[in-house]
Amino acid sequence: MNPTSFELSAVSNVPRGYKDELCFECTNGKDTSQKKITVSQSDQCINTLKLQYYDKTLLIQKFDETSTIPKKVNFFESSDPSGCPPRDCRLYESDCKTPYNGGLSPPVGIDGFHMFYRQNVPAGYDLSLCMQCSNGASTITRDNILVQQRSKCYHTMRVKDIGNTAPVEIPYADTTVRKVYGSGFNDFFINTDPAVCPI
Repeated sequence: MNPTSFELSAVSNVPRGYKDELCFECTNGKDTSQKKITVSQSDQCINTLKLQYYDKTLLIQKFDETSTIPKKVNFFESSDPSGCPPRDCRLYESDCKTPYNGGLSPPVGIDGFHMFYRQNVPAGYDLSLCMQCSNGASTITRDNILVQQRSKCYHTMRVKDIGNTAPVEIPYADTTVRKVYGSGFNDFFINTDPAVCPI
């Protein structure tokens, strides 16, 4: 406070901001008056986070056992990336309240302020998630994140080329004996991974 003009001043360059409750008292020697004052400065990082476009089709993957390094996607950006980057990011279920728990080796998770997703999960997965990030001053949410990896068994079966697609003609015979024209699955289809993906 200026002791001559009695002006009250405050700084405006505190990065994290502040809020102070003050009591301003003045006297003329005979009478005294008091006034409660709140002085605040907003955090420089408030409203600096925003949603970033991402290609939703990239989150729908085929199984790839050679893909050992998880892929990453970023849903957020900051207008002040050096001073106000996303600092605390978390994954939730689709309700944006229940924390996501993918087990000991989750197919999807958080790496810094990116979401990572694996492509080498034999059983595959199909998830609807929500991600929230904060920079200490504001929090932003990306909901309805659909991430999917098809099962290893998705592409293991195909039709066998049997070289004859003509209809099978069965002549009438007054008998209950059945004639076999194919010995089950193996005559008509191919399973490239019967150990992992049995019929």
